[in-house]
Amino acid sequence: MREIQFLAFIKHLNCIADVISIDFSKKEVEVYLPDRDEIRIYFFDDVELLQFTGYKDRNEKNIYEGHIVKVTWRYDSDIGTVKYIRNGFFVGDMKRHTPISLGSISATYEVIGYKYTSPELLGDQIG
Repeated sequence: MREIQFLAFIKHLNCIADVISIDFSKKEVEVYLPDRDEIRIYFFDDVELLQFTGYKDRNEKNIYEGHIVKVTWRYDSDIGTVKYIRNGFFVGDMKRHTPISLGSISATYEVIGYKYTSPELLGDQIG
């Protein structure tokens, strides 16, 4: 079973924070802001929650929804965003390829940024 973890994109700060707790009844999320060394509480409307996919990239970094990843096959590569589609996590929005399941053993993945803080990595792709 995969570990349940979240990160949060804090919209007005344009930064990613570690989620400490989520209160669904109050619609609040408690986060740790490492750049500020602070713990804060935000309403759901002020953040985008990014769920851990259960997968790690080639450098052993956890892959989260919203990450921009480089997908490499034996003779080709592409860049896309990690998202939840129907029943699993996929890399989509690639220029030359249809969405691929993160569980695909035919490819390797490398996290290169977040669609929220580094959209320029996607170029003119939808993110």
